[in-house]
Amino acid sequence: GTLTLKVPLHSAVKVDGKKLYEYAHKGQTPEPNIIPDREMTFYDVQLIETTMASASPSGSTNVIVRMSCSKGSFIRAWANKLGEDLGCGGTVEGLRRVASNPFTVANAMTIDDLAQAWDSQTASLGKAWVPLRETLPSFKPIYIDGYCETLLKNGQISKLVQAQLLQHVTIGAAPPPVRVISRDTDEMLAILIAENGQFYKIRRVFNR
Repeated sequence: GTLTLKVPLHSAVKVDGKKLYEYAHKGQTPEPNIIPDREMTFYDVQLIETTMASASPSGSTNVIVRMSCSKGSFIRAWANKLGEDLGCGGTVEGLRRVASNPFTVANAMTIDDLAQAWDSQTASLGKAWVPLRETLPSFKPIYIDGYCETLLKNGQISKLVQAQLLQHVTIGAAPPPVRVISRDTDEMLAILIAENGQFYKIRRVFNR
């Protein structure tokens, strides 16, 4: 769920023009009332393994969990909150990011593997290369060609494209971000975003 938690001291969030981790590295602790709160959303929390204190070399109970979270959430803040609620305290011993939509560790390569794939100059680099059009699968796709494509590359949205965009607008709901794909080349041409109650505007054009 969504929790309002204080950001950890070891973070890049600024307080009085100074990053919190800079205070921490100097052994300083800002007053609790000036450490900002932030809404953080955690979901799909899975308990993978539990090691009780009696069997742990550190003498403390260790748990391994897997979870998803919203952008700007801090796992350290979640662990601290869990420890407070359990009345025993909690801290993070190890942390590994395994996905950042749409990329996952399963599709990752080591630096050595990437260098080998690059040096080989093969026709296909496999998972070493992610086409631009596949990098934003959560964005709604629309397909255009001809004059509409020419206008978009020059920073303009044609009336035909506007009509397509209207299909993604629902009263009472935030319009989803859109990726524009060329019918001719199947390449992503642009990203369109609707914000603050306004209609879609061009966020980025990918000219070659």
